[in-house]
Amino acid sequence: MKAERERRAKEDWKKRQQQVLAHRKLEEELRKEQEKIEAELEAARLREEEGRIKAMEESERVAFLEKMRQEEDELRRRLEEQKQKEEEERIVQEEERRQREEALALLRQKQLQRHLFIAGILKESQYLALCQRLTKAFTFSYFDLIPWNHLQHLNPPSSPVRDLLRSVKENIPPTIMEEDEDLEE
Repeated sequence: MKAERERRAKEDWKKRQQQVLAHRKLEEELRKEQEKIEAELEAARLREEEGRIKAMEESERVAFLEKMRQEEDELRRRLEEQKQKEEEERIVQEEERRQREEALALLRQKQLQRHLFIAGILKESQYLALCQRLTKAFTFSYFDLIPWNHLQHLNPPSSPVRDLLRSVKENIPPTIMEEDEDLEE
């Protein structure tokens, strides 16, 4: 009985194996058949499309070509508008950059003028300190010796520092304190 069971089990296993192989073979054939049908359908669709294109009348082709041309013109117009917009943005950015550079240059010029003004004041204060070393008695002792008609040459000679300070002072706007002093005078 045990041998009979083993023989039946082997037969069942062989049958199942044959069924699995037959099922796989059937699935493979079905898949190939499905692919063949899909290929035929695709070929039929392509033939139908070609037939439609060939059957298309001249007016339909002209309308289609006109539509394509209009789409190209629209695309070209959009590209030109975009290019023009980018150019305008570039010009605006260039103008803003130029204005920033001008403002920076003006600020640097004002700083330089202020620096020169302060340097001139310091230089003049050194001259003033030098002049104050002369006593009043010394000045008045020689005052009578100078003839009155030659007093013009007593004006101090022009110096580049004094001229520079004068031009800087003319270019610098007055401060609030200077305006107050002018009003008081």
